[in-house]
Formats: sequence, C-alpha cells, structure tokens
Amino acid sequence: MCAMPSQLEQYLWVSSLVLTAVLILRMVRDGLVRMYTGFFVYLCANVVQTVAALPLDPKTNTYTRLYLITQPVIWLLSILIVLELFSLVLRRYQGIASLGRWTMMAALGAAVVIALVTLVPDLQNVGGRYRTLIYYNVIERGINSSLVIFLLVISAFVVWYPLPLSRNVILHAIVYSVYFLCSTLALFIQNLIGLNITRIISTILIALTCACLVVWILFLRRQGEEQTVSVRRQWRPEEGERLVRQLDAINAALLRSSRK
Repeated sequence: MCAMPSQLEQYLWVSSLVLTAVLILRMVRDGLVRMYTGFFVYLCANVVQTVAALPLDPKTNTYTRLYLITQPVIWLLSILIVLELFSLVLRRYQGIASLGRWTMMAALGAAVVIALVTLVPDLQNVGGRYRTLIYYNVIERGINSSLVIFLLVISAFVVWYPLPLSRNVILHAIVYSVYFLCSTLALFIQNLIGLNITRIISTILIALTCACLVVWILFLRRQGEEQTVSVRRQWRPEEGERLVRQLDAINAALLRSSRK
C-alpha cells in the first residue's frame, strides 16, 4: 500500500475490473445470481473497492484508509462465499452442513489467533501504520488458510462420496480453491520477507485474479447448472450406494442431535 504501482500492475488492475464487470453481467444474464448470491455480492464489492481506489495515489493516507475500511468487508464476503459453496454441495444434507459451518467459524477464529501469535516478535519491531498493515496481512493469511483447508475438505468430500453435483459447483470449488491457496502462499511469503516486496506480491495476486475471472467467464454458464457430474466415477455401483447410505445415516444422526 506504500509504493506506486508499476505499469504492469496498473494494467492488470484495470483488466481485473473489466473482467469482473463482464462476469457480473454474465451472471445476471444467465440467471446465476440467486444460486451464487454471495459470490455475486463479492464481485460487486470488489468493483466498488477498485473504482474507489483508482483515482487515489497509493502513497496517500486516503488510499491506506480506504484499504483498511473496505478490506474487512472483502474478508467477510470471502467467508460467505465458502459457506455458500458448502451449502450448495450439501443441499441434501443439512445436518452435516450445519456442523460444517460451526466447525469452519471455529477454525477461522483459531487460524487468525495462531497467525497473530506466530508473528508477535516481528510486530514488536514495526511501528506506525506499517504495524496496522502487517496485522491486516496476518489476519488475511489466517482467514485464507482456513478457507483453503475448508475448501480442500469439501473437495475431498466430493471426491470420496459419489454425489452428483452441477458442473458449475465443481468448477466454482476448483477455481476458488486455487485462488485462495495461491493468495495464502503469496501473503505468507510477503510476511516472511517483508513489505518491500508488496508490489511484486500485489502484481502476482492481481494476475491470478484475472486468470480466475477468465475461467469463470468462459465456463460458469447457465447450462452448467443443468449438467450433473459425479467426480468419483470409478466406484462400483454397489460401493457408491453404500457410501451414500452411510452419508444419509450420518446426516440423520446429526439432525436428531440438533433437535434435542
């Protein structure tokens, strides 16, 4: 947030804004807003944040304040996206979905605390607004790490249990998992080396965002909601049925427990 963006970063920044707007219009046109409401609001919030930041000098306090105010909103919406995706995968299994949501919120809190504790020595040597920025980076790393783990759990669940899911849900889970994994690694490297590589990390993250947006624009379509895919195709029919019955039993037990 302290150095002037490079020409490449500015180009990528504008490109991500245009691509996000295209994806928003595509989702509205294809009637996907109701199914992916959290994702849609997240995209709109990113557009607002980017448009508000474009005319500002990154070296000014106004630019920094804008980041400090708007970034927590982006974090919250990121969490809502993963919860939304989790609900889409487990639409038929509300008992498991409820337990998973509580587990995720607990994991998020624990991850942020652990991330802050691990950087206490570094934070003691940093002053002024840089301390606040480092706190923000650490919190973001904790949130992203938890979301990556949770998304990997969802992916493992989808692979293990032969549940038919829409092609859009599978695509969304894969792209979002890749994005959060790369974001977390980039933020970890930045916190490890220091703020002097902020511009490089920022450019990499914006380029990654552009790549993900292109994939969503090309493949997140209305037809994808009608096409169901079972990821684990190699299961024998009887083995697949046994796993589904097992999942039904777990879900029923959790629902009974929640009603007591």
